[in-house]
Amino acid sequence: MKPKWRRQFLEALERGLSVTQAARAANVHRRYCYEVREGDEAFREAWDEALEVSIERVENKLYELALSGHVVACIFFLKSARPQKYRETRALMSPKELEAALETEIEARVRERLQSMQPVN
Repeated sequence: MKPKWRRQFLEALERGLSVTQAARAANVHRRYCYEVREGDEAFREAWDEALEVSIERVENKLYELALSGHVVACIFFLKSARPQKYRETRALMSPKELEAALETEIEARVRERLQSMQPVN
């Protein structure tokens, strides 16, 4: 049977806590967590999976904020989802041009998403 601290540590990582905070929540030293990770493949995989769950939670929240019209969330979401299209282009555009282009695109995409979520009568 695995020590209780492992479950506590992994659950804390899933909630988005840092390794230091998760170790504290599990009442172990962070260095010990790394030592166990080095020697236990199953624990290392569970750790990686817990981090993925945490990242997905943040991505989902970002998506919700973007759909609600939060402009900064829209910008981050689009840059993450389509970096080839929304990469930094400051060298090519003035800040005002970039802001105007992004706002236009974001508003259009948010409208599209909101319309697609409307019930069909």
